[in-house]
Amino acid sequence: MSPVGSADAGALIWFLVCWFGYSIYADRWHRPRSLMGTTARHRARWMERMIERDNRVLDSTLVGTLVASVSFFAQTSLVILAGLIAVLGAQERAAHVLSELPAAAPTTPVQFQLKGILLIVIFASVWVVLVLWRREFHSNTLKALRD
Repeated sequence: MSPVGSADAGALIWFLVCWFGYSIYADRWHRPRSLMGTTARHRARWMERMIERDNRVLDSTLVGTLVASVSFFAQTSLVILAGLIAVLGAQERAAHVLSELPAAAPTTPVQFQLKGILLIVIFASVWVVLVLWRREFHSNTLKALRD
């Protein structure tokens, strides 16, 4: 017998199709009209106007706010990671608490571990992306302010 039921396997496949499908859709086909494309255009216009201004106090404040918000999301995902690892450490108690919820389906310990590991992988990838984005944004901003 498989440790993962057909409903769980279907949900995992659907999740991966949606995740990778949206990534391909947003990155390749609709990049100019996507949220990231629109943000990139606004950011480029802002940087062009920033070069023309003598007083860059407002610009540095905006940059600090942007970096702080990304840092907040990175720290939040790190806290979620710590919580998920703690849940895996106290698996029996967490499974008991979840089993008392009315909409929760019964799961085996192996299924519980696999679902927890999947969540850890998801939030770890989110954390890595946010940290790398913050690093890239910070270095590019410093280059733009220096020039």
